[in-house]
Amino acid sequence: MATTKEFHDYVVGNLQRVGDVTTRKMMGEYCVYFQGKLIGDICSNCLFLKPTESVLRLLPDADRDYPYEGSKTQMVIVEDVENEALMAEILQEMYRELPEPKKKAKIVKRPVSLSDTHPLWGKNPSDCTKEEYIEFYRKVFLDYKEPLFWIHLNMDYPFNLKGILYFPKINTEYDSIEGTIKLYNNQVFIADNIKEVIPEFLMVLKGVIDCPDLPLNVSRSALQNDGFVNKVADYISKKVADKLNGMFKTDKENYEKYWDDISPFIKFGCLKDEKFGDKIKGSILYKNLEHKYLTLEEYIENAKKAAGEEDNVEVVENPETVEAETTADEEAKAEAGSDDAADSKAEASSDETEDSQAESVEAEVVEDSDGEEKKKEPLNVYYVTDEQQQSQYIKMFKEQGQDAVILTHNIDSAFITYLEQRNEDVRFQRIDAEVHDSLKDEVDEGDKEEFQKLSDELVELFRKEL
Repeated sequence: MATTKEFHDYVVGNLQRVGDVTTRKMMGEYCVYFQGKLIGDICSNCLFLKPTESVLRLLPDADRDYPYEGSKTQMVIVEDVENEALMAEILQEMYRELPEPKKKAKIVKRPVSLSDTHPLWGKNPSDCTKEEYIEFYRKVFLDYKEPLFWIHLNMDYPFNLKGILYFPKINTEYDSIEGTIKLYNNQVFIADNIKEVIPEFLMVLKGVIDCPDLPLNVSRSALQNDGFVNKVADYISKKVADKLNGMFKTDKENYEKYWDDISPFIKFGCLKDEKFGDKIKGSILYKNLEHKYLTLEEYIENAKKAAGEEDNVEVVENPETVEAETTADEEAKAEAGSDDAADSKAEASSDETEDSQAESVEAEVVEDSDGEEKKKEPLNVYYVTDEQQQSQYIKMFKEQGQDAVILTHNIDSAFITYLEQRNEDVRFQRIDAEVHDSLKDEVDEGDKEEFQKLSDELVELFRKEL
């Protein structure tokens, strides 16, 4: 059985297709307004309309009941809210019959009028200013913190889709991490947060998507089996990845500034969407002990240099990979403006890139003394989960010229497993795990006994602290 909120969203979603319908919650029920006039209530998972002459005439067989305890008027229960023609006629007739509301009871219209003939998302991105994007964001989502950045979607082929997606600044300690993405069909509002159209990991964003090619019937079962809907979701995911890759390559200073805010969402996207993970993997950053941002490849390269393995740093790349990455760079820089059939071509290029990258990250194979092939030991990537509690280990690492990455978010444990599965040549270890192996080679023979004693004391100290 649907909750009151779910039933409310279902009813309002249907009524808003035929007119300007708003609601206001009062004492556990929702008052329903059409163009500012009170027409009924949503209560106990029923839609009640005032028993006006037109309602009684158009719904002659409908049941009548009191909407809530203490109500003095029996109201008409509407069963078929999905009948657009009938509901449109009822609303129009009721509007003509009902008196104008008093000024003190006047209902303020929604922040974004559905009748706006020139919404911002319908304009060419090059014609929109930063001030317009921010003003639109504040007006629609009533969030007066500036968004970090945004993506303006503008596609005509192979399907028509326009919209704006905002990356909000979220204080995860206090703010809800659930965003709001409003879905429209030709400027007609359909619903909020349709997960079959919007990839799950993008639900933390706020935005508007208008796709005239989407069916007005947004039932879950219909959308789940709709191949076109899946293409829309894939396209949105791809454009987000392209935007992030473009910022990484052409605006890295701001990308690093935003990283701490957007990294949980990106990591969640990698876990939920394999294609997104493959596209974005080169733009994922890791904060090191000096609070500088590195890619995983840069960290590995630095670690090998610190260990005196500079001769082995070279990474063998497939020529096709290099060519594909060059193509991706050019596409990312051409982000603004209308997207066209090049998206289909980019998808094919992406598939080739994924295949060639899979070849380039295979673990090195060496021959042992018996001539048998044996995989090279994976390189350890050390990470910190709490800079304060692990401060002594951090100090020891710095003194020995070693580095580690800082992974403190609750999603990082799952993300580490994901990385190890996709990179067989690396192994992630907490900075306070196997500290002997990571540091003992740096200690002179004469100091090993003293080092062992100090190390044992540190381990015991941290066991007590933890």
